[in-house]
Amino acid sequence: MTKNESAYQRLGWIFTRAQGGFYSLIASPEMQKEVLSRYGGPEVLVYDYREHEKHYRFAEIQQALAERPEAEVCVLMNLQFALMRDEDVRLLNYSRDKINQTGKTFLFCMNQAADDKLNRNAYDFYSFIRLFVRFADELPEKEEPRLPVIPEDRSVGVEVQVDFSWPEPKLLSLAIALRNQGKELQEQARYQDALF
Repeated sequence: MTKNESAYQRLGWIFTRAQGGFYSLIASPEMQKEVLSRYGGPEVLVYDYREHEKHYRFAEIQQALAERPEAEVCVLMNLQFALMRDEDVRLLNYSRDKINQTGKTFLFCMNQAADDKLNRNAYDFYSFIRLFVRFADELPEKEEPRLPVIPEDRSVGVEVQVDFSWPEPKLLSLAIALRNQGKELQEQARYQDALF
């Protein structure tokens, strides 16, 4: 059972039963992509601000809807990228009525920081949101690259070959291994007399 089960149920209701209105999906950009990959069809228009790299403008939404009149649900994905400036937040706030007059169901997808920003700075817009759906990160696990095992060199004064073009995890692993070996050699030197 997924920890986001109730969030998926709410989102399913929005896509299948909502008849207009504002809804909010709050999740990381990666989780937004994962969640929204499960929904689609001709009745769903997805406008991803991560791909378009534009500031918020109602005219762009209006144009996208004009190109897809059959869309009943308009998903504004990664909205946090369109709300970087205070002016963008004000424009979204002022366009609330225009968006509502389209009669479409709008799903505003953003991260938690953007949601907080709208709550503080776009109260008129924020008050129109009927339902908030929050998703915890629950992405399929990727296999992490294995860190290289650095062979222990117990000699003293040996030059270690380091290639600084190595990936950061490999360099970090080398640094930690060398630090640990250095501490161990210090301890051995400190108690050298006690060994004999």
